[in-house]
Amino acid sequence: MEKLWSKTKIGKMELPHRLSMAPMTRSRAQEDGTPGEEASLYYAQRASMGLIITEGVQPSDDGQGYLWSPWIYTEKHIEGWRKVTDAVHKADGYMYIQLMHAGRMSHPDNTPSSTTRSTFPHRARCRNVYCYRHAGYPRTT
Repeated sequence: MEKLWSKTKIGKMELPHRLSMAPMTRSRAQEDGTPGEEASLYYAQRASMGLIITEGVQPSDDGQGYLWSPWIYTEKHIEGWRKVTDAVHKADGYMYIQLMHAGRMSHPDNTPSSTTRSTFPHRARCRNVYCYRHAGYPRTT
């Protein structure tokens, strides 16, 4: 246990211990996928952990699996993440963005462009698959 709480260095990062904050979906992004003030506050409050790995962040609009998850493919998204990382750095923390594409879980009702094609056949017999429309109400498919 002593080693767990000892300082360590990863690249240029000097960390207070060998732990990091694991990714957890927060669903606090704005409707357009930009992380807002809530995200800055959330991550900055946890900066004392040393190293934070963010929730899954979509690199494109067809990679969204559920609403209010953050994206990083427009200038506005990048500006939003800059505010988050600045808040974490100001609190003496480090963070990495975990890129995530929902893959076959993506559904046109969950993506802004509504062009995602599922890899499931149209007549697949699935149970408990939910698509969240932008109004926030689930629709079972």
